[in-house]
Amino acid sequence: MAWAKLATTFRNLDRPAGREHAARALEGAERLLPRERHYVEGLWASYDVRRWPQAIEAFERAVEIDPRHYAARQNLAVMLSVLERYDESVEHGEALVSGEAPYRGSYATLAESYSGRGDLERAEDLLQKMIRRRPDDFVGRCALGRLYRRWGKLDDALASFTLAESLQPGTAVNFAGLCSTHLLRGEWRAALDLAAEHERLTEPALKVATAECRMLAKLYRGHSTEALAIAEELTRWIPISSFRASARLRAGRIHRARGELEAALRQTRLARQEGRGHLVEGQALFSAARAELELGRLAAAGEVGEELRILAEVVPGVADQRRYHHLRGLAALAEGRTGDALAELEEAASLLGARGIRTSGREPDHVPLWASLAKAHREAGHSRRAADYLERIVESSEERVGYPAEYVKSLYLLGELREEEGDAARARHYYELFLAHWKDGDLARPWVSRLEAAGISPP
Repeated sequence: MAWAKLATTFRNLDRPAGREHAARALEGAERLLPRERHYVEGLWASYDVRRWPQAIEAFERAVEIDPRHYAARQNLAVMLSVLERYDESVEHGEALVSGEAPYRGSYATLAESYSGRGDLERAEDLLQKMIRRRPDDFVGRCALGRLYRRWGKLDDALASFTLAESLQPGTAVNFAGLCSTHLLRGEWRAALDLAAEHERLTEPALKVATAECRMLAKLYRGHSTEALAIAEELTRWIPISSFRASARLRAGRIHRARGELEAALRQTRLARQEGRGHLVEGQALFSAARAELELGRLAAAGEVGEELRILAEVVPGVADQRRYHHLRGLAALAEGRTGDALAELEEAASLLGARGIRTSGREPDHVPLWASLAKAHREAGHSRRAADYLERIVESSEERVGYPAEYVKSLYLLGELREEEGDAARARHYYELFLAHWKDGDLARPWVSRLEAAGISPP
C-alpha cells in the first residue's frame, strides 16, 4: 500500500510520477485483501479519464466490501462530483460526514455537490455545522468562502476568505478565492496588489495562482497584450500536465478575444496533446473544434468533433456530451441552420448544472454556452431570448470568473439590444459598464470609439 499512498500524494500534486507509483501498486495488488485490491485498482484506473468507469466500479466494490473504507468512498464522492453526478456524490458525501471521524475535505466535497445541484442553503448549513465544531478550521472557512462566492454573496465570501488566510496564510486555493472575489467585485487594483503580496512565496501552485490572478485582472480591464504575455509565460514554466493544458486553453481564449484565431488554434492543439487522459481533454477538443469552425474549416472541425463524441461516450459524465451538443449547435449556426443550432444548443444547456463549479484548472461551461445561445437567438430574430442569456452572463458569479472577455462583451451586446428596443436609459447603463472595463484597453476598440463618439463615458 506504500506505492498507493505515494500515487495519491503525487496525483494531488498533478505530478506525472504518480502514474508510475499507481502502476507499481497495481503489480502487487493480488497479494492484498479484496477491499485493498479494489482500492488500488481504482486508484490506478483513475489516472486516465478513459478508465474512469473502471475506477468507479473498483471503488464501489471496495465500499461494498467495507462501507467504512473512507478513502475509497471519498474518491467516489470526488469523482462523481467532478463528473457532475451530484446526487450520487451526495449519497457518498453524507455517509462520510456522518462517520465516526469525518475527513474535513469530505465536508467541502459535499458542499460543492450540494451547490452543483442548486442546494446552496443546504451547503451553507453543512459548512456552518463544521465551523461551529471547529471555529478555527481553515478548510471550513475556505469552503464557506467558495460557497458564498458561488452564491454571489461577495461581502460574505471576502470575509470568509480573509479569515481563512489569517488561519493558514499563503495557500493557493484560498488565494484563488480571494483574487476571484476581488475580480467579481470589480476591485482590479486590490486583485493585483494581492498577487504582488503573494508573488514572493515560492510554492509552485501559488506561483501559478498569482500569475492567473494578474492575467484575469488585466483581461477584465481589456489589457489583453499584458494578459497574453502572462498566459504564455505560464505555458512555458508549468511542467507538462493537465495544469499546463489548462493554461494553454486560457492563452487560446485570449488569442480568440484578440481575433487571433490561428494562434488560438495552435494553443488548443497543444492543450489536446498535453491534456490527453485528463478531464481537461474534453475542453481542449471542444476549443480546437470551435477554432476550426471560426476559421471556416468545417471539415476539420467535424473531425475533431468526432473525437469529442467518442470521448463523451467513454467518460461517465455529462460534460463532454454537453460540449458535443454545443459544438454541433455552433456548426449548424456556421452553416446557416439556425433552427438546428438552437435545438442543439438548448440540448446542451439542459445538461448544465444548476450552478457552475470551478475546479482545479477547469472552468464551468455556462458562460460560453449562454453566449452561443444569445448569438443564435439574435440571429433567429429572438431579441428578448438573446437578452435573457446575456443577462445570465452578466448576473452570474462563479460561472464568469474565468471568462472576462465573454462577460465584458455581453455588457456591450446588452446595450445594443436595449438600444434596438428603444430603451435608451438601460442601453446607456450597459454601455457605461462596458466602458468602465475596456475604455483604456486594447480590445473591441471600434465599440469603444463608437460609444465615445456618442458622448458615453464610464459611470
